[in-house]
Amino acid sequence: EALEAELARADKLMTETVERADNLQTSMEKELNEERNIKKELEQRISELHKAFETLSDDMEFEQTQSADKLQNMTECLDQANMQLRLTRERETELVGRLSKAEQDEARIAKELEALIQQLADANEQ
Repeated sequence: EALEAELARADKLMTETVERADNLQTSMEKELNEERNIKKELEQRISELHKAFETLSDDMEFEQTQSADKLQNMTECLDQANMQLRLTRERETELVGRLSKAEQDEARIAKELEALIQQLADANEQ
């Protein structure tokens, strides 16, 4: 009878141990599935972040290219404006020179005219 009780107790302990092992295995499988789901979600988020980074990188590259193009255009416009300004200054210098020469010619002609008037006046007095 004591042996039967021991066997029953051992059988009960064995059943409890098997149940605990089954429960533990079920619990571990559940945790493993949760970890797999978390890993899958993290991989998806990482993938989304990579895509967002690539898009941002492409956008930045596009903006940089546009900025470089705008800068090139502005530089070309500035070069053209500088060339036009140089030509305008050269033309202004030329016109100032011609004006100065015209003023000198006018002054010379005025003196010559004054001298002629004086000669006529002197000739009329004689």
